[in-house]
Formats: sequence, structure tokens, C-alpha cells
Amino acid sequence: FPGGQRHSISYKLSDYPAFVRGGAVIPMYEKPIFTTDTYSPDTIALYCYYSDKACDYKTFVYFDDGKTKDAYAKGLYAILDIQSKYTPTSIEISTSYRSNDLSDEFVSPKVVEMVVKNIASKPLKLLINGKETTCYVWDGKSHEMRFFCNAESNMVVNL
Repeated sequence: FPGGQRHSISYKLSDYPAFVRGGAVIPMYEKPIFTTDTYSPDTIALYCYYSDKACDYKTFVYFDDGKTKDAYAKGLYAILDIQSKYTPTSIEISTSYRSNDLSDEFVSPKVVEMVVKNIASKPLKLLINGKETTCYVWDGKSHEMRFFCNAESNMVVNL
């Protein structure tokens, strides 16, 4: 839906809609986390919502163990910076950890599952850290692309 307008929609209670701004990157865990006792941030999914009208986007994800009191003040955390740039012919996404001398003691995701949504057709090319790869899954029905990469990567999807 175009922004800045009102829309009236019908939906089943079990299928409530979520509206996301084009260009947004939303971090998610695929597995539910019920307690910090079983928390293991090995992999995080980043949902990127493509729009050829989207502007550049920057965000970050904060990680700590969920148990340590004042983890931020003690430096026992990690921050994954996420930047994306959208054009009509490409999507560029980069992820990197901010340096923190004590963050090596903390476990943070090493793998990112990228989920790029709203792509009209199968991408022409995927580059991860400058190398072309065909290791991705394209779903033409839902118009989404999925692939895995190192948590500190530069990715380019050519449309």
C-alpha cells in the first residue's frame, strides 16, 4: 500500500496484517526464545523489505546474554550494525560488528539468514563479499529470496 493514506482491509483474525515501510530491515529469530537459559544467538534472520522507492536504511541489533546485570555498562554485549541501500536495479546490504574489547567474551550470532522480500522476479546475481554465488533460494510465489552469510558481510543483489 502507498504510505500516507488510509486503507480499509478485511482479514481473518488468525492472519492479521503487518505493515512494513519499504526499505526496512527487521531482525528476527526463527526459533522462539522462552528463557535466557536456552538462549543461543547462533543465527539471526534479517528480513529486508525491498522497494525501488526506498531510501537508504541504517539500524543495529543489540545482543547480550540476558542474565548479566548492567551488561552494557560492563561492555558484555555485541552490536551488529546493518546498512542497506536500495536502487531500482540492486540491493546492497552490509553487516558488521562494532568493536568492543570485552565483546569477545560474549556469544553473538556468527551467521545471518537474509530474507529479501518484495522482489518482482528472480534476481540476476548475488554477490557476497565480492564473490558471485548461486547458493540462495528463490520463491517466485512469495517474491522472496533467502540465503545465509557470515554475520560480517557485504551483499549485493542485482535485480
